Amino acid sequence: MPLYILVQKVGQLYSWRMFLGQSIGVLMSCALLCAQPKVTIAPSPDPKVVIIPIDQSGSAEAEAMFSGQFASLASTSFFISNQTGQPIWAIYVRCIAKNSAGWSPTAFVMLDSFAHPNARPVLQPGSRILIIAPGKSIPENSLVHVSGTPLATILAQGALGWFKNLSSITVDISIDSIIFGNGEVEGPDTENFIEELPNRKLAADSVLAAINAGDSAQLSAMAAQTVKTDDGHFSQYQRLFANNYVQSAASARDGFVKILQWLQPVPLLFRAPSAPAN
Repeated sequence: MPLYILVQKVGQLYSWRMFLGQSIGVLMSCALLCAQPKVTIAPSPDPKVVIIPIDQSGSAEAEAMFSGQFASLASTSFFISNQTGQPIWAIYVRCIAKNSAGWSPTAFVMLDSFAHPNARPVLQPGSRILIIAPGKSIPENSLVHVSGTPLATILAQGALGWFKNLSSITVDISIDSIIFGNGEVEGPDTENFIEELPNRKLAADSVLAAINAGDSAQLSAMAAQTVKTDDGHFSQYQRLFANNYVQSAASARDGFVKILQWLQPVPLLFRAPSAPAN
């Protein structure tokens, strides 16, 4: 299995919010997209992490993907190009759709280097990754192996399905946070990614400790706990991980433990000091 698919699958398991966004997408997949959405893509929070529209990307593979029945997805898809001098460890892209009835589902492209020991980095200096809103991504060097294949059709159909059944739709897309190789965080981080990543690891370690201790009572308590809203997603991940383990068949539990063990430590994350006002 290609690494980028593996990491996306791991990320889908870990992120309760990504799971929610994809579940909403399934509920919306009942009809054809009725109108071209009005799309707004916010400027990148870092001038050297560049957003490149599909028609300006020079990528024949990407242009081929967004043709025919999937042409409408070109406006909600783009490349992110790392033109900095350091690797990027994580990127969080936020997609908010709105319709005339006031419904406003949100989905995410959550890319991070801490879900698997071989996943680092998300973007090397000079590399690009294709973002397919609301929740898919493909590294540019993998496009040649994906474009024109059934996998490309599946990815595009999944994205198109998320926008179905909405009339007079608007879509707002933004890079919510970027984490560089030195631990620096750029972007508004409205989703609190800077706390979510280390707390995901802490939650996994706490569940692994209960598993290793054979403490089924503690695992059951973790799986049944009330999720808090002020703990940086710790209780959400702890409940998710414990619940997955408790509900897994005995034959599948070793595999799930391995997935938890794959999670990598997150270094100290920090924001660059603000420039002094003139």
